[in-house]
Amino acid sequence: MRKHYIYNNYFMKAINLNELLISIQTITTPLSKYQLFIFSLILDVQIEKIGQSSIQMIYWV
Repeated sequence: MRKHYIYNNYFMKAINLNELLISIQTITTPLSKYQLFIFSLILDVQIEKIGQSSIQMIYWV
């Protein structure tokens, strides 16, 4: 029962994250001029995080 509750809680968090992303998308849609810039900035941050994590993995090995 506890396992199911944890899964359900995680599922609810996933739904909330999805709703948050949709609301962000609806907010940024009128700003379509800046939308590409915003998403490229977010992508750069994600790529940087992936790069740092892979560097850490190399050091751990």
